[in-house]
Amino acid sequence: MPDTSLDRVFQTISQLLLEATKARTPFTILQLATVDGTGAPKVRGVVVRRVEDGKLSFITELRSQKAKEISERAPVALSAYDADKSVQVRIEGRALINTDEIRRREFWNNLRPRTRHHFKTTISPGTELPHAEGPPMGIHRNSPDSGELYEHFGLVDVTVERFDWLDVSSYPHQRCQFTRNHDSWKAMWVAP
Repeated sequence: MPDTSLDRVFQTISQLLLEATKARTPFTILQLATVDGTGAPKVRGVVVRRVEDGKLSFITELRSQKAKEISERAPVALSAYDADKSVQVRIEGRALINTDEIRRREFWNNLRPRTRHHFKTTISPGTELPHAEGPPMGIHRNSPDSGELYEHFGLVDVTVERFDWLDVSSYPHQRCQFTRNHDSWKAMWVAP
């Protein structure tokens, strides 16, 4: 990337995503878009857990529709917006449910007990509950540290193929894109 201002934007994107893994920022919860089996788009928030080597990682419940959609169709899109900085970052890439047990176990072991607790449910995410007034008692297992919690834990790695940066903090607005070309990135300014 010969344009130093584009280099600076690329470094800013990388830094914003890295900071989001260490503290709560506007880029900690990314909006993930997938496509379901009928071709309908689905969007939900995911917490970015790690950014390294052109990949970003988040966790999921393996029985969720999100995990099914990722398994069936690898292309995904993510986005975040920082209202204070008036900056939007969009990300496109290929998602994969990671099956490397060493890496998966490492992520699991680094989760806070409260986060692990989310995998304690006996029913799949999105299952209709029989009580309209709230969640029924007894949908959770008794042992929060059992291996049964881990069996539904999923680690998703997204290999980033494109970043799209939009800065609307001043006029004229600025937008640029970074597209992966093997081991390097092609950068260009584009109309906002």
